[in-house]
Amino acid sequence: MPDLEISNLPEIQEAGVQGTDPLALADISASETKKVTVKDLIAAGVTFIDDGDIPAAKVAGPFAANTVATATIQNDAINADKLATDSVTADAIAANAVGASELANNAVDSDAIATNAVVTTKIADLNVTTDKLASNAVTNVKINNGEITYAKLNLSDGDIPGGKLTSTSVTSSQLATNAVTAAKLADDAVDTGAILNSAVTGA
Repeated sequence: MPDLEISNLPEIQEAGVQGTDPLALADISASETKKVTVKDLIAAGVTFIDDGDIPAAKVAGPFAANTVATATIQNDAINADKLATDSVTADAIAANAVGASELANNAVDSDAIATNAVVTTKIADLNVTTDKLASNAVTNVKINNGEITYAKLNLSDGDIPGGKLTSTSVTSSQLATNAVTAAKLADDAVDTGAILNSAVTGA
């Protein structure tokens, strides 16, 4: 049908178009009509598309899964609004990328703290209160010698049994006046040196 006008030629449906099918093209530079394949025409036409010519509605849906390569996406082009909730996993976060400014207040709970991770330097001075100490947590080795004063002991009269006194620990300075009675003296305990001169009377 070489004598038919282009407008009168049989139509090829979309499903029947092949990349190698030829199209008539008027080559203005050569003042003649030439042919071009459908594939070449589309490939050449892409370079002639002006920026902003293709509306978003025409590109939002046709992309198949996993077809947009990383290099195709501009740096800093994906903002927070484009990320799905809970879509950023641990694998996507670089080491040491989460700093203090990225953490919300009260965001670090007990489960997030590694065992033995809270060392002395992380505790502010005067911040370990009574409530933080377990019962019987303060052992003898944790107390400096001479640190516990009498006021801290809360002792009542008679609380310290004799078995807790070391040998020769009770001196005259610990004895109250008239504290040693006859009942407290052992037999033969008072020697000559302990008796005042002229203290033994006829009575």
